[in-house]
Amino acid sequence: MKKKYKFNKKNFINKYGFTYIEFIVVIFIIAIISSIFLTNYHGTNKRSELIMAAQRLASDIRLTQDYSIGLKKFNNEVPKGGWGVHFTTSSSGDYIIFADIDGGDGIYNGDSEKYEIINLPDGINISNISIDGGLADISFEPPDPRTWIIDNGGGNNNSVQIKLSDEESIKTIEINFLGLIDVID
Repeated sequence: MKKKYKFNKKNFINKYGFTYIEFIVVIFIIAIISSIFLTNYHGTNKRSELIMAAQRLASDIRLTQDYSIGLKKFNNEVPKGGWGVHFTTSSSGDYIIFADIDGGDGIYNGDSEKYEIINLPDGINISNISIDGGLADISFEPPDPRTWIIDNGGGNNNSVQIKLSDEESIKTIEINFLGLIDVID
């Protein structure tokens, strides 16, 4: 004898599933969490770019120091005044690595001494140079190398602070008269 099953609406109701309202609430919660994550990710990415730019700047200053110690040639001769980095706040998105070919003054004298222009990433600028004047030159004279930190007036300072900034964060690079370079938060 076969059993007959009676089907009715009550047998088809799943008591363990989601309703449409519960489904919409879950989707809404996932959307909120995703937007918070993406907002924080963008801020973290900008801070990472700032950290990388500060490290690159410190590395380029150390590179010019190494060029002076290693007597790197510029236009087939060793620069008499060594190598350096030139900053100007008027074009705060870049800096110049230069060879001091005229000898010993530690000052960037224009395109004839330009070795390379380094552009900072978009949104990151040199916001402050803590010496008088709007420009600064940091150069290393061989063979020691002697460190020159020159301000706009031609005076030799004991240290310089260069601040890189974006909308939210600041990184400071300090250089002293011994040529020691430090990146500070």
